[in-house]
Amino acid sequence: IVTETFVRLYNEGLIYRGKRLVNWDPKLHTAVSDLEVVQEEEDGFMWHINYPFADGPIGELTGLTVATTRPETMLGDVAVMVHPEDERYAHLIGKSVRLPLCDRNIPIIADDYVDREFGTGVVKVTPAHDFNDYAVGQRHKLPIISIPLCHTPYFIIKFKQIRKTASIIDRCHLVQMAYNIKPSDDQYWEE
Repeated sequence: IVTETFVRLYNEGLIYRGKRLVNWDPKLHTAVSDLEVVQEEEDGFMWHINYPFADGPIGELTGLTVATTRPETMLGDVAVMVHPEDERYAHLIGKSVRLPLCDRNIPIIADDYVDREFGTGVVKVTPAHDFNDYAVGQRHKLPIISIPLCHTPYFIIKFKQIRKTASIIDRCHLVQMAYNIKPSDDQYWEE
């Protein structure tokens, strides 16, 4: 009866199969309903990371600097975005930058979601991590790269001393250690 019901609901267009962003409980290793999640604001540290242009410098610019509080999600980045009316970056829309850590080229896109006054005005897009980024990814038909960073065997084996419920800063240090990244004194990651 269960299979029959799911098939009927699917055929009627009431359910579908697809990738969706969910709330994940790292302790129980399961999805959690939106109704069960209490969102809390946290003070975070702002990291500035240089994403070099894929085809080399453009004028005097070597790349775009992204300001983020979540550098540990970089492996899932699929684009960087700027506001379409931001004159500082208008000439760069449609070009590509190289994602630090894995040398994957990602596009520079324009989207109204960007707050031109916050950080550098350049935002990384990680659809598998953030609900707002997921919406941007859907609008721009971007891929979703799921990277369960702290639960991969590589990280668990290499960094057993760090709890699975590591803080954001601990996870940043995991990424730094795994990829031999050393932020400079001013906390900028550059090549």
